[in-house]
Amino acid sequence: MVINNTNLERYIKERRIIHIMYENTLEKLGLTRNEAKVYQVLLNLGQCTANKIAIEAKIQRRNVYDTVKKLKEKQLCIEIKENNIRNFTPVNPKKLLEIVKEKEELLNSALPKMLKDFETEKEQDQTSMYKGASAIKLLWQDIIKQEKEVLIIGDKKHLMDTKWDILLSKKERDKKNKLKFQVLFDNELKNKKFQDIKHIKSKSLSKKPRPECIIVIYSNNVASIHIPEESKESDNIIVMIMASKEVAQGYKSYFEMMQASMR
Repeated sequence: MVINNTNLERYIKERRIIHIMYENTLEKLGLTRNEAKVYQVLLNLGQCTANKIAIEAKIQRRNVYDTVKKLKEKQLCIEIKENNIRNFTPVNPKKLLEIVKEKEELLNSALPKMLKDFETEKEQDQTSMYKGASAIKLLWQDIIKQEKEVLIIGDKKHLMDTKWDILLSKKERDKKNKLKFQVLFDNELKNKKFQDIKHIKSKSLSKKPRPECIIVIYSNNVASIHIPEESKESDNIIVMIMASKEVAQGYKSYFEMMQASMR
């Protein structure tokens, strides 16, 4: 019988790729590199000795015993003694599903407390700073996530410019279009209409004093945005977001006071 070397090499290469894929999957499921290698060998060869495992897995023999011990603890391997020779055999891979399910149940039991701690941490005052066009994207995503009315002071239609919509997903754009805005635009935009912006109530600020930045109040957050007019580089955009219920309430009162003075 003549063996086609090309086909043999292709078969060996394909099997090696499959083994690597299996090992990567096993590692993602929580096994160590050696555990994944040894379990893969056991699945391929069935019952075998530590020497055979060491050769096939390409790991030192003394490490094999430590590894199979851990696999036994995870109920993925069984030890069988025959004529005083220690042999090891794999447990059905379906056991991996049980392990994943056990971890999921463990996480679900701890998740309520973790979420409570997370929300408590969020309630504490926090200030974050971002730069560049990605800062505008992060701000809009945060605004959209809150699903609350948005109050804006001093925009020259930089922040409200629909050009930023390209940074958002279609789902995010749809949610943005449903938001309600109250905007005190810069005086330069006085008497201009904004057909491209839905659900907006706007007024124009007096000529002086003119704000040096855009203020956005949404939910329990206040954002300060600096978009330089003299520069076309988006890298110069700066966004600072403060998460504080008290500060946000103060800015809302300030907004209402400014709005009332324009009537």
